[in-house]
Amino acid sequence: MKTTTKFGLKLFAILICFSLKPDFAITQDISEQAKQLNERINKDPFKIGGGIQLGAAGVFSNLDVARAIPFSARGHASLNLDFLGVKAPFSLTYSTGGKAFNYSLPSYAFAGISPSYKWVKLHLGDRSMGLGRYVYSGQSFRGAGIELSPNNWKVASFYGRIRRTTAQNINSFQRIDPLYKRMGYGLAAGFDNKVDKLMVSVLHGKDNINSLPFVDSTLLFNPASNTVWSVQGNKKLTDKLSVGLEWAKSAFTENSKDALARSASFYESMGGLEKINQSTRWGTAFNAFVKLNIAKTNLEVNYEKVSPGFKTMGALYFRNDYENINAGLKFPALNKKLLTNLKIGIERNNLKNTNANEYSRFVFNLNTQYRLNPKTDFGLNASTFNNTIVQSTPLSISNPLEVNQLLSTNANYGAYANYQIQQNEQYVSVVSVQLGRSSGYTVINDEIQNDKVSSNSIFVNYNKQNIKNNAQQGLQISYIQNGMMQSTFNTVSLAANLTRPFLNKKSTFNITLGGGLNMQKENGLLKNVPYTQSSVGFNYQIDQKTALSFNNMLYKNFGDKAIPMGDLTELRSFLSFNFRI
Repeated sequence: MKTTTKFGLKLFAILICFSLKPDFAITQDISEQAKQLNERINKDPFKIGGGIQLGAAGVFSNLDVARAIPFSARGHASLNLDFLGVKAPFSLTYSTGGKAFNYSLPSYAFAGISPSYKWVKLHLGDRSMGLGRYVYSGQSFRGAGIELSPNNWKVASFYGRIRRTTAQNINSFQRIDPLYKRMGYGLAAGFDNKVDKLMVSVLHGKDNINSLPFVDSTLLFNPASNTVWSVQGNKKLTDKLSVGLEWAKSAFTENSKDALARSASFYESMGGLEKINQSTRWGTAFNAFVKLNIAKTNLEVNYEKVSPGFKTMGALYFRNDYENINAGLKFPALNKKLLTNLKIGIERNNLKNTNANEYSRFVFNLNTQYRLNPKTDFGLNASTFNNTIVQSTPLSISNPLEVNQLLSTNANYGAYANYQIQQNEQYVSVVSVQLGRSSGYTVINDEIQNDKVSSNSIFVNYNKQNIKNNAQQGLQISYIQNGMMQSTFNTVSLAANLTRPFLNKKSTFNITLGGGLNMQKENGLLKNVPYTQSSVGFNYQIDQKTALSFNNMLYKNFGDKAIPMGDLTELRSFLSFNFRI
């Protein structure tokens, strides 16, 4: 039986080599390949690495209505499989659902595998690929894909359901995924040797009209379809100078339920892929850059223009009707103590004079780090470029469920400072301060809303660590403010933590004691709810590959303004098991 198994493995391996490399017999030394395969089969035909995480959570409170899902379970596996040189990274995430505050939160699962051999890679399940920033970037799909890269030639293609890259959070509502089930396919082909590049790509996506679980006449959205073509190119002219450009054309049909208004030409229908009606809009996007590297200084000049009609289903959110030109400079200074990355430019909108909200503004992006001495360092980042981020915001002061939503921000600022109080053979202690601010607008179903959103935060941390036994103790003071329209949600908190090892450092015990004040102001009314929050946890390292942890968090707030039923006492318990292969 053992001999038969080995023969089968050898035959399978040889078939793989011939099927994936047609010129195998001509260009390769068959005897050497057979020898390597035989050694691999006899010694270690199958390899596996990665890890598995399993967890469960229970929530117990004095309320009649569940404030969170009473019981939930979650599992995650990230495995690196290798069978006779065929590498296949595999990932699986699953979480149960349930009810909280009478809201039904669904269970979800994400699973995918990407086997590859030499220059062939397959994608099956929940995977991601990049076909260009204007075509398909920052998204994932549930379906099948393939990538071929023989001798720097590239072909990539996929078909499946287009999804956002951010997985659903079991404790949060989503305003991220499209409302309809969105199906699509993409293709890119060309040459790319990591220095020079020339690629042509296309994406076609369409919402499934019958995919909504209910029909509501008050809903103000329609199923859409979209086709995008793009050409990308980079060229390294000298060791110090390189140029590149990307051009894309889009046809976006806002309502695919509309009857066809007229027949369309081959060019208007994007090669016959898009069905044209009265809601179809066309647009182009163009980006070009020049990069110059001299000594340790990098200079880059960019020009970008996106017409008002350009939209793509292949991006998390893509704004249009703007033009900007900017220049960036990256350089060290002060004996490499100061590292600076600066970009400045001019941006304007209303390219066709059809928008009442017109602007022309100066934009900049600054990232700098400065090490004053071995004990002190500072950092600053500031940007007025438009950016798309995901933010979690509480629904209200009495509702723990959070909303995961997209934000289109045009102002992001942050700063930090670290000071090392003590460092010797036994102890290291550090105090740090972090500041942050951002503002923008929410994006729902790929449309910018008129609700101004802002966020401000201050964190002050102190941490002391025993180097010899990894015992730690610390203190944190924080202030967080989230504002939207007529509502502002503020939290001020103070917490102290302590971590101690025991059982010959195989286990750790940690405890956190803290509390604060939640404040919500909405339509002129102010609610203040003080609270305490403490946690106790144990982590046990069973062996080098296996670990077990158990954590409990006790939350209590005070006052009838917290929830209609009065004071709340709640215990949340988390059990997790980690196994590293």
